[in-house]
Amino acid sequence: RILEKVTNWMDPVSFCPDDASNFVFGLGIFLAVGTVVSSVPQWVSIISRRTSEGISHSYLTMRILSCYITAINTMIVNWETLQNCCAPFMPAFKCFRHALPTVQLLVPAVTGTIVFSLFFAYYKTSPTLKESAATRLRKKILIGISFIFLIFVLLAASILSIYMYYVFGIDGKDVILYANILGYTSAGLTVAQWSPQIYTTYVFKGPGSLSLVTLLLQMPGAFLVVAFQIMSKKGISTWGPYLVGGIQQFILVLLIVYYMIRDYLNNNKSKYSLDKHILNDEEYENEVSPLLNIN
Repeated sequence: RILEKVTNWMDPVSFCPDDASNFVFGLGIFLAVGTVVSSVPQWVSIISRRTSEGISHSYLTMRILSCYITAINTMIVNWETLQNCCAPFMPAFKCFRHALPTVQLLVPAVTGTIVFSLFFAYYKTSPTLKESAATRLRKKILIGISFIFLIFVLLAASILSIYMYYVFGIDGKDVILYANILGYTSAGLTVAQWSPQIYTTYVFKGPGSLSLVTLLLQMPGAFLVVAFQIMSKKGISTWGPYLVGGIQQFILVLLIVYYMIRDYLNNNKSKYSLDKHILNDEEYENEVSPLLNIN
């Protein structure tokens, strides 16, 4: 194996073959930047409303866990390629080009962590939840504990990945099995993560601080991620969670749009009833006023 690597070092093209097209590379850049841009409306929504009501804590926890597990999965699968293409004698651009699929999957984890932080910071200021200060404090402590537990799980998964790599090697069957388990676990979390958010939106009867703009931007983005990972020749354990997530985001968007249309129609109906009531009062005054003047 060492002789093989020494031989490859003499031929950088075979050592790190550039099999990704410029289109695939451009799509990866677009998805990474688009993920950050699409998250901004959600950050603004929480900060401007100064409340995180309408957003499910369970959804955020499972979302972050799913994103980081997917990132660990793709790092294990691509580790040898990253080692080869990011060797000291390789150009930095070539390294970045091959690291992009991994970076693209890390970006949602980072943006999700920011959303979780804002959720935690503004949870106590929710104006419509009928909860006492003690109840809100207790829930906030539980949210903080869950975040610490989340960090512990991710550290454990990362340390286990490093241990298995040095014990079995990157091509070991146990390492590949572990990577696939992480991928399918992430897919399961993705299936589960949207269920509490869909339920919270159903109970809240509206989006609350959940940004519809972010969902509309990220929903098609999820399907583009699937296409990008497939074109980058990644396995279903890597892109499967995004496919499941995109489908559930579509369901959530439909639910939010339904409530927004319903509220719009109800508000117009209420405004129409009020205007009609005012018009009837004015007609009554016009009819009564001449009689009062005669008397």
